[in-house]
Amino acid sequence: MPEPVNSPILDQPLLQLWVRGSNHILVEGPRLPYPQALHLFHQLEQPSLASLTNPRRVLPPTHRLITQAFRENIALVYLFPSAEAHSPSVAQLLDELRQKRVEEIVAPPLAGAPASSFS
Repeated sequence: MPEPVNSPILDQPLLQLWVRGSNHILVEGPRLPYPQALHLFHQLEQPSLASLTNPRRVLPPTHRLITQAFRENIALVYLFPSAEAHSPSVAQLLDELRQKRVEEIVAPPLAGAPASSFS
C-alpha cells in the first residue's frame, strides 16, 4: 500500500540527482512534485544574480544544494526533458543508478500522448 501524502517517510531528506541533458545537480531534501522540481531546476540552471549569491532564495528551506556526494547515497533521480543528449559521464551514472533500481521521476505524459523516456 502506498504511503499517505503526509507520511513522515515521504518527508525524509533524500539525496536527489536532477538531470536535464548533460546538466545535473545534487539536491538534498524531501521529494517534490515533478512540476515544482522542474521549476526549481530551471531557476538553478538559468540563475539570476540573486540566486547566484544565495541559492537558498531559489530552493525551499527544506532543500539544499550538495556539491559532493557518493553515488551510492543517491536515492532519487528527476529526469527533465531536453533536446540535448546526456554526456557520457551522466549517462554512465544513470545506468549505474538504474542497475541499483534507484527511483526515477520523469515528465508526466501529456493527455493523449504516448509515454516517452528522456534518457
